[in-house]
Amino acid sequence: MSETEIARLRDEIADVDREIVGLVAKRLDLASQVGLEKELLGLPLRDDKAEEQVHARLSTEVAKRGISPSLGAGLARLLIEESVRRQAGVFPPAPVVSWWSAVPAAWAVGSADTSVLAGATSS
Repeated sequence: MSETEIARLRDEIADVDREIVGLVAKRLDLASQVGLEKELLGLPLRDDKAEEQVHARLSTEVAKRGISPSLGAGLARLLIEESVRRQAGVFPPAPVVSWWSAVPAAWAVGSADTSVLAGATSS
């Protein structure tokens, strides 16, 4: 193996690392959405059954790919803990108020009462 080949492989590893981080970010966004739903439904932050499912799922996946079970267990722990941290910081959104809702009805296009506008233009 040449140094050029090592460099090429390391570049490919860097690409995979970026993909992994992108997928983790997507997973954390989804976890945040779960946290919001839990908050709205008044459910507890921790869900032992869901956490066991994550451990089991990762255990199965690492076994299929010949990856160390301890790596799978550690990865599951990291993903769960970061997901819980994200969920702990998620709050229901404040109601959205559009600037248009603050415009008086008399100013709306097609409003029946145009006297307000007519009065504003006369001197």
